[in-house]
Amino acid sequence: MNWKRNKAALPLIIVLSAFLAAFGLVMMAPDSEAVVPTRALPAVATTIVESDAVRSTVVASGVASPAREITIIPEVSGRVVLMSPSLVPGGVVRAGDILTRIEARAYELAVEQQRGQVRSSELELEIEAARQETAREEWKILGNGGEPSPLVLRESQRAAAEMNLASSRSGLARAELELERTVIRAPFNASVVEESVDVGQVVGPQSTIARLVGTDQLRITLSVRIEDLALIDLPENGQEGSPVTIRQRLRTGEHVERQGTVVGLVDRLNPQTRRAELVVLVDDPLNPNVGLPLLPGSSVEGVIEGRVLDSVVRVPRAAVYDGNTVWVVSPEGVLEKRVFEPVWGDDDALFVREGLSAGDVLVTSPLSSPVEGTPVLVIEGGV
Repeated sequence: MNWKRNKAALPLIIVLSAFLAAFGLVMMAPDSEAVVPTRALPAVATTIVESDAVRSTVVASGVASPAREITIIPEVSGRVVLMSPSLVPGGVVRAGDILTRIEARAYELAVEQQRGQVRSSELELEIEAARQETAREEWKILGNGGEPSPLVLRESQRAAAEMNLASSRSGLARAELELERTVIRAPFNASVVEESVDVGQVVGPQSTIARLVGTDQLRITLSVRIEDLALIDLPENGQEGSPVTIRQRLRTGEHVERQGTVVGLVDRLNPQTRRAELVVLVDDPLNPNVGLPLLPGSSVEGVIEGRVLDSVVRVPRAAVYDGNTVWVVSPEGVLEKRVFEPVWGDDDALFVREGLSAGDVLVTSPLSSPVEGTPVLVIEGGV
């Protein structure tokens, strides 16, 4: 009976022994500290900004047009008897070259007639002067005493003769001028755009001989933002305006390039673009020795050399957020937000006077949802 009771209690004894053994192992194990997982700091690329002087530039677009353009109209009437071989579309003429000549015989006769009239008026004045002297002598012989009156001395007749001579000389000058106008000359170095006359044609003050455009200079009208005017030198007190590099890009990849100078500012905004318009002059645009010609009507780009900006900080555009915000790393190693107003910018960077200072550690790597005060790990050598 006792044997059976002991046999039934055996499993309970085994379980209790296992529990006691496990408890003893736990109690005898060495003590261990809890480990708190650490979060890695975000790494950011940075650069230390410096303050320096930089030359600004302004890029603008525009259209080239002739600096001088004129329609040739004769001032006298007559038949065309000579026409210059250069007076054809595309022809080039120099200042003073004869373009056309109008038959001058009638004008030569008018000059001869006026010269005879002048000589006649001169003789009339000489005769009247002699009569005046005779009247003065007669007054003395008669012994009337005192000074003779202007009527006695024929002063009015003398004045009329002088006026007649002056009128004759004016008529001669007018006739000589009309004779001179029978020869039509180029007023400046030019290229012929149109011509509408031929030998034998009768022309007059209502006729058009040709249309010329000057070849010495080209006028470029560049459209610029109003705020960019502060960077550009306009001509003043004898000083030249800002130099400009004019480029016309061709489909072949080549480009036509000339140097120009700002000569003025149009005193109103362009009504379509609401931008200011600068006038630039380019000398010798057709010179073949410097490459392809720059022709009127070309669409061009102008790179204007602006003023030197002192004490500005360069900010790479890759480091800019929302147009006017950057992030810097404080001396404590946390992110700080800086807002600035750029004074100028190019394709790669903005230039700042306020908001950043020399020595600031500028974050140049991309940040996703940056928060002020966030600790960061600085990696030097950014953009």
